[in-house]
Amino acid sequence: MKDQALEWATFADKVVRIAGKKIIEIRRESRIEVAYKNAGEPVTSADLASDQIIREAIASSYPKHGILSEETTDGVWAKNIFEGPL
Repeated sequence: MKDQALEWATFADKVVRIAGKKIIEIRRESRIEVAYKNAGEPVTSADLASDQIIREAIASSYPKHGILSEETTDGVWAKNIFEGPL
């Protein structure tokens, strides 16, 4: 389990650094556009670009893993993962 957690942490570190570079690139080029979600919350083009990078990396490397993202509105089902009483 520790090896798997380390693998995931290493993967996450690599991917968020790539996504962060994209955000910096968009900001440097003054290409940030702002849109609004259904609830009226702003979402920038940099948010969406980094979200796409992260989602694609996870889907490619861990296709069985689900993704819950603030930037996208894909449906997510959650179930109780605990067995027995708490």
